[in-house]
Amino acid sequence: MGRTPSRVHIAFAFLFATLPAGCGGGGATFVQPPPPVADFTIQFSEPIVSVSQGASSSAVNIAITPENGFSGSVAVTLSDLPAGISTNPASPFTITAGAPVTVVFTATTSAAGGAAQISAQGTSGSLSHGAMCTLDCASPVLTSSFTQRICSQAIQSPRWITLLGNFITAISFTTPRTSRFL
Repeated sequence: MGRTPSRVHIAFAFLFATLPAGCGGGGATFVQPPPPVADFTIQFSEPIVSVSQGASSSAVNIAITPENGFSGSVAVTLSDLPAGISTNPASPFTITAGAPVTVVFTATTSAAGGAAQISAQGTSGSLSHGAMCTLDCASPVLTSSFTQRICSQAIQSPRWITLLGNFITAISFTTPRTSRFL
């Protein structure tokens, strides 16, 4: 009498036939993920840079921080500078990863006053990143010697001077009437 295979025998045969494939015996192979892409970040050393009209700012660093083995150089372009503001070095300039560049902002005497957001855009090959900074351009503050000179002249030859803080807002060159006493 011949025996017919039972369902249990078929299940065991299937299990043993597929078992080696699940243990690395010719089945699926593990694929390594690709290594991380070399990249960089860009940043200003100061979030706010102040400059007076007719003067230069303190030095500000712009740095490129390498990530995942980045070792290239980055072309940096500064944009959105207000009228009358220039930089040294002039934009665009190149920064090597890990070696910050010192930038000085200079304002002409007629530079646009107030605060402005400026952008530094760094590009290296297909990589591009940006950083923002606030540039605050103010009118020059009068020195106390200048204010004293103006006030001294006003006493000697009466004139009306209106000061708002350290700024002269109005000067009137009228001379008061003098009266003679008998």
